[in-house]
Amino acid sequence: MRYKPKISMSKILQSEKKCLYYWIIFVVYFVMFTCAQDTTGVTRFIIINCPSDAVVKADGKIINHDIGGWYTVSVGEKKIQIHKNDSVVFSSSFIFKPNEERRIVFDCSIDCAGVEINSSPSEAQLFIDDEDYGMVPYQNNYTKPGKHKIKLNLPGYEPINEEIYLSTGNIGKHSFILEHSQAYKDSIASVNLKEKRARQRWR
Repeated sequence: MRYKPKISMSKILQSEKKCLYYWIIFVVYFVMFTCAQDTTGVTRFIIINCPSDAVVKADGKIINHDIGGWYTVSVGEKKIQIHKNDSVVFSSSFIFKPNEERRIVFDCSIDCAGVEINSSPSEAQLFIDDEDYGMVPYQNNYTKPGKHKIKLNLPGYEPINEEIYLSTGNIGKHSFILEHSQAYKDSIASVNLKEKRARQRWR
């Protein structure tokens, strides 16, 4: 008959406590690591030369900046509006990417011009003097008077490159119609041709 050593209850409890201890450490480190990595859901932007008494909203909700002047928002498409004296002085939509840092530039503080830009179809990407200003429809009452280069990009459409002139104290309203690109027209023609040949084979 083989001898079976007796295992005391205290040793079993010590072993279970040790396992529980290691399990708690593992969970704590896992949570810390996850929190450290989980920054993909937010991004931030800063407003250059923003009026001190302005109210900034993202999708209609007021947001406040941190001590460095940065505003934090969740990723995805957000409509950013800046209000002053209960009036909208800036409005545009941006697609914010994870951990991205964007900037919105007010290039004028006094004797400014205003500008409103629209396109058909809407949501074209807007560049003014090579600066990314989000998507149209776009409004900015703090734009430097004078000539500005406008560029509109929308997938499937020909880009628009125009020059506009803005005068002090006035709001320049500009609307642009985008035309389908030749590549898009060719792809549609190719699809139509394939459908036509498919119908002919079934006859």
